[in-house]
Amino acid sequence: MLRTPLDEDEDHPADSLPLTPEEALALFRGALGNDPATGLLLAVSGGPDSIAMLGLAAAVRAYLPPLAVATVDHGLRPEAAEEAKMVAALCKVLELPHCTLVWQDRPAAPVSQEAARKGRYAL
Repeated sequence: MLRTPLDEDEDHPADSLPLTPEEALALFRGALGNDPATGLLLAVSGGPDSIAMLGLAAAVRAYLPPLAVATVDHGLRPEAAEEAKMVAALCKVLELPHCTLVWQDRPAAPVSQEAARKGRYAL
């Protein structure tokens, strides 16, 4: 079984965890506001920040709208495809739907961060 950041055990008592489940839920609910969302799409790159967000969301999913996860493979770095596979495998363990989106129509020239962001948003 995969440990999430909010799992408690004899080596990690609840009072030593960085956030309680209630605090994690408050973060997500604060981001949603009063929007009656019918679903929540998490953009998970495979980096530590997005993996932490995924773990927190999975831990409090019973209190959130239905979750799905997407990873964008911009095709700009050789390791991007492997990172997307890692996120997909983690989502399988967490029993969350995952989709890898591949940026097919990227420019041939060197791509700026702004162009990559626009490509992500278009996907």
